Amino acid sequence: MPTLYLDYLNHNNVPVHQYVKVIDDQNQFVSIKENNDSKKSHTYLVTHQECDHILHDLHLKFNEKCDNLIAPNRDDHELYRVLERRQFLRFLPVGSLGDFQDFQDLNCNDFTIGLIITNDYHLNGNLEIHLGYNHNISDNFNVIEKWSPSDKPSIFKKVEHQINPVVDNFNRIERSDLIREIVDSAYNTFVESISQLNHFVSIANDYAINRNQITPIYLDLKNRNRSRTSLKTNKDRIKIISNDVKESKILIGRYHKEAYCYTDLLLWISIDRHRLYRNYDHFNDAELTSSQAYKDLVKKVASFSENGLKDEYEHEQSTAYMSIIDLLG
Repeated sequence: MPTLYLDYLNHNNVPVHQYVKVIDDQNQFVSIKENNDSKKSHTYLVTHQECDHILHDLHLKFNEKCDNLIAPNRDDHELYRVLERRQFLRFLPVGSLGDFQDFQDLNCNDFTIGLIITNDYHLNGNLEIHLGYNHNISDNFNVIEKWSPSDKPSIFKKVEHQINPVVDNFNRIERSDLIREIVDSAYNTFVESISQLNHFVSIANDYAINRNQITPIYLDLKNRNRSRTSLKTNKDRIKIISNDVKESKILIGRYHKEAYCYTDLLLWISIDRHRLYRNYDHFNDAELTSSQAYKDLVKKVASFSENGLKDEYEHEQSTAYMSIIDLLG
């Protein structure tokens, strides 16, 4: 991993104090970061090596909530190769959802909680840590929570940076407090999100869903516009929804359950999300954002406590689907 250094950005041989130039040990330009003053950088800059330590420390911290952590598979050769890149992405599975506290009796062992960390050395990129899940018949990872330095910028205000191209500002011993605080902050955020997931599953398990209603409800959770008029005037939209329907039916065939509940929709809304073990050119190609469909699903199920609302919702979605099925081919 090349060492990173900080130096003033110069214009006409005059330092531009508002910005910091990041260079590596080969004197190659890496990026420009905003600098609030000459001694303290509030730009949330972390190295890929630090990200790797953060991910493993965060993973280990989950032993407080998960009874059977999945051991990290560390490939040092692969790690070194990805550390050399401008963009860094790593995934670590944490454990089966059924091994988490308060999930043991909820029949959700097919889901695995995992962590993805990303870092970008380009001009506007920075560290992001993603909490999500995947299912044992799919490697599609659905993000349910994201942490970034902007969630707790105060922890970076303690970082002292020397603007000097020969000073290593990223020595792990000197940055140990920063790394620990990042891990603690992300962990606290994620524990709360897992608690919300627990509340959802405990309710959703009790709401049965008919096999034939899965696809219409899946389309609603994806926020597809299913107006006949809009589809007739937009063939691209027909193609998109047709692909959604096809993927949903394939998944129903693969899942092959006799009885379904609303918890199963966690699998459906992950269909088009980040695919583990696939290489992406850019992070934004990987759907590494908090899933709006997940948030909508949680709200829908919570609202079913109102008498008759579940039946009304399912009837509405089935009717909307049947009104356009002839257009989908």
